[in-house]
Amino acid sequence: DEVLRSVRSQLLLRWFGAEPEQRTLAIVSHGRGEGRSHVCAELGRLLAQMDEDTLIVDADLRAPTLHERFGIDNRTGLSSY
Repeated sequence: DEVLRSVRSQLLLRWFGAEPEQRTLAIVSHGRGEGRSHVCAELGRLLAQMDEDTLIVDADLRAPTLHERFGIDNRTGLSSY
């Protein structure tokens, strides 16, 4: 948890700083089971706790999992739009 807090701080200071159009972050990995859903969910939670507008999009169309972490229904997803 402390590592992700440090990542959040660095993102806010260095990357999301002055330019509002630079407020998009993609968390990707090569294969399954590498922790991208965990990192995405936790980093999103940490940003939202700071009253930052936060939108998390689970773009894994084959095996989405973020809906389970947040207890959200999965009947309508990214491919529906």
